[in-house]
Amino acid sequence: MAPKKNLIITADDFGCCNYIDKGIIKGINHGVVTCVSAFINFEKRDKDGRGGAYDGSLKTITKLMNKKQKNNLSFPVGLHLTINAGRPVLPIGEVPDLIRPKSRKFHGYFKDILDFDPKLYLSKKKKVREQVIAEIRAQLKLYKFNFGEPNHISCHYGILFHFKHIFEEYVKINGIEKYPLRNPFLVYQTPKDDKDAAAIKLMKKYHRTKSKMKIEGISKGAAWLIKYKGLIKAFRESSPEVRLKLMNENKIVFPDYSLDYMYKRASDFKSLEKPFSFLTREVAECYKHKNRKPNAAVYELFAHLGDGVPPKEGPVGVSKKYFPSRMVELNRLIANKKWLNAGDINLVDFSILKK
Repeated sequence: MAPKKNLIITADDFGCCNYIDKGIIKGINHGVVTCVSAFINFEKRDKDGRGGAYDGSLKTITKLMNKKQKNNLSFPVGLHLTINAGRPVLPIGEVPDLIRPKSRKFHGYFKDILDFDPKLYLSKKKKVREQVIAEIRAQLKLYKFNFGEPNHISCHYGILFHFKHIFEEYVKINGIEKYPLRNPFLVYQTPKDDKDAAAIKLMKKYHRTKSKMKIEGISKGAAWLIKYKGLIKAFRESSPEVRLKLMNENKIVFPDYSLDYMYKRASDFKSLEKPFSFLTREVAECYKHKNRKPNAAVYELFAHLGDGVPPKEGPVGVSKKYFPSRMVELNRLIANKKWLNAGDINLVDFSILKK
């Protein structure tokens, strides 16, 4: 009998607006979410606030925890770090390089990821690095003070993973090895990897190259690289292989694969079984954690969910452009509930990585 496939289904972005929170709670109620990754830094807003009326991250996470206890539910909650959405936890005077300037709308909020000057973040300027790490520490401290230890840590737009010298400081934070971290090498982002070349080539049929979203992403990426010439070397230094090595060296556990193949293109996947079965069958375990037992690979599918009526504008740093796709992702997961609960799938959370 073939071993069960360990699958974590993480719902990202809880704690920033009602539309996303409702989608995640619906996913939990349908049994298609095994853990939640929550922002800690969004403030209370009235109906005129960007993203609509909202109770704020702390209050909504508290409600989620109460729901979990009252209904005896077993989904753990992790921390979704960010330096590019919402407001910093620290006073803005302590993180001046991370926030929007006074001349821009939403001064005091984190810069949008598209407004980042890579020269600033890829530089080895100690000042910037210290601000990022200080804010990360503050978000972790705030989460622990209110809710105890997070089940895992992830980061909005994978921002932690983009800059090697910042990630090198992150892995040195005292006690950070206690928290499992998302695998920085997302499967659909590895087209040039030699070890997986054949498998990734075949996987491409599940990612339609004519997708409007994908073309927009490629165009923006090309324009960004043209604007900031001479950065290719720096990005190579921040390659996923480098980061995986740092995680292994610092004993930070992580899933063998993190899968994001529904994000912004959930409509391409009426069935999750076919691409997932292909992946687990064909892709060599070249990023498998070095201490993982044979035949015990752990996969994480991270989802971006939403339900109900989306706000007119997304919260600062959370694009509304992908809100329709969030509801599609939710419906896809629910439609695949039978397969997710089949005999060869073992639905788990990040705790399995600590065993």
